[in-house]
Amino acid sequence: MKRCSENQECPHFPPRLRESYELIVAGGGIYGAAVAWEAASRGLRTLLLEADDFGSGTSANSLRTIHGGIRYLQTLDVPRMRASVRERRALLRIAPHLVRPLECVMPAYRGSGKSALALRAGLGLNDLLSADRNLGVAGERRIPAGKLISAQMLRAKAPALRDDRITGGARWFDAQAHDAERLVLSFVMSAVSAGADALNHCAVTGLVMKDGRVSGVRAFDQRSGAAMEIGAEAVIDCTGPWAGSLEWYPQQEPVRRQPWARGMNLVLRRRVADCALGVLPAAPPAAPGRLLFVAPWREGCVAGTWYYPDDDGPDALQPDAAEVEAALAQLDGVMPDLHLDIDDVTQVHLGLLPATGREEHSEPELESSYRLVAAAGSGAPRGLYVISGVKYTTARQVAECAIDRVVRDAELNAGQSVSARTPLYGADFRAGPDAYLDSARRRYGARLSEDAVQRMVSHYGSRLDRIMALADGAPALAEAVPGCPLAIRAELEHAIAEEMAWNLRDLLLRRTGIASFALPARETVDFAAGFMAARLGWDEARGRHEIQALEERFPAWQRTEQD
Repeated sequence: MKRCSENQECPHFPPRLRESYELIVAGGGIYGAAVAWEAASRGLRTLLLEADDFGSGTSANSLRTIHGGIRYLQTLDVPRMRASVRERRALLRIAPHLVRPLECVMPAYRGSGKSALALRAGLGLNDLLSADRNLGVAGERRIPAGKLISAQMLRAKAPALRDDRITGGARWFDAQAHDAERLVLSFVMSAVSAGADALNHCAVTGLVMKDGRVSGVRAFDQRSGAAMEIGAEAVIDCTGPWAGSLEWYPQQEPVRRQPWARGMNLVLRRRVADCALGVLPAAPPAAPGRLLFVAPWREGCVAGTWYYPDDDGPDALQPDAAEVEAALAQLDGVMPDLHLDIDDVTQVHLGLLPATGREEHSEPELESSYRLVAAAGSGAPRGLYVISGVKYTTARQVAECAIDRVVRDAELNAGQSVSARTPLYGADFRAGPDAYLDSARRRYGARLSEDAVQRMVSHYGSRLDRIMALADGAPALAEAVPGCPLAIRAELEHAIAEEMAWNLRDLLLRRTGIASFALPARETVDFAAGFMAARLGWDEARGRHEIQALEERFPAWQRTEQD
């Protein structure tokens, strides 16, 4: 088995890969990415390994909402609500191009726990307990106070809503991640900028042991087909539903398997409202009393979340047309004028989330908090930790707590946490994202449409300058991607050369966002595949495989429609 040394180039890894690290993080979803950034920003020698691509698993399944925790006031869980406020505030500060305020509206329902009186009390308590919500946040990203609205105003904001129980509503603000996959990538690339190494498509296959504790990992690099062995003083398993796999936990008794719930969100091609709408459905499959949210996103909206018990594991997740039809019928029950059908669904996002093992009204109950387990307490070796979590919003805080624990246990030399105030990759604006957007319009307006500049700043932040520098060096890269007039070819070059895009799904789903809303036109897919083939040396068979693999990420009815 090959080993890499700091003093010797290794043909299968980036040349600067070390022989040994203080910390290896397995799993490059939002939790693994945040842990890697937290560790690297505090001076730890860190390696992040992801078996597929960063943000490609459960982290790709999200309503894109960055919650301030108002819903936790229903159970008076003030500590959890306050943690959400702090972390929403941190994300608005460190990634303002990707995270921005989101207007939310919820009807008041006659004869329910969500009456106008209850909503008034909730809004007042929320504003009181989140009085510091805008501390250090730029003016254009500040979260306003909430208020009650009349039934007439509610109808104006959500004309499709029809429910005889509605007497008015509540209006408040949360935040939304414009591109959740780019948010994950921003944590990863920030870690790399701070000195970490990060490899996608490189799976941890086993643990290396010495004297009853972890001394490193074995890994398999899909690019080269090479098996590697890399030393570490500690390993954090952030692989979510893959955690505790017997294939790479060398123990007689496995770490206790966490129950998991299957979450489903639907991307709809139609815009329901220009604000996020919380609705109380009157029929299954959602549990009685639990709100469903429909939030504006891209050209349409994203709706969810529906939860189901999971028995099959993360490798068997597939869209179920019957479940999708039942979810659409439930939305039609409160918004009948929309007449939603399955052709309106451009994507079905699925992921597994930690559950308690209990069920409420046939729905699994999610864990209320993250878990950080020193796996030695469950029979696994010392130096191994497992993290499982539910929320995007608090991933940075979980990472800070995890690194505090590892540093203490392993007696590592690390600095204080700076991740709550240090701008992420793409967020190094001198005067804020809106001022940068104005500047970008002036500088690039002769070559890009106003809509293209808006899209690219929202997606890449200050990395737009680097993309345009690539276009300056090769004028052909300034041309639009065929079938996608708001994207230019330099984005593809940037993703491949500087952001570790290795296959077509990496490129179109998680780097450029070209395919994040719906399956692109065939001319776009063919062009992108040909572009990658030229850069990465693919043969014709590999190109066909990449196109097929991309199409399989979309529901069958959308693939049939495009054919």
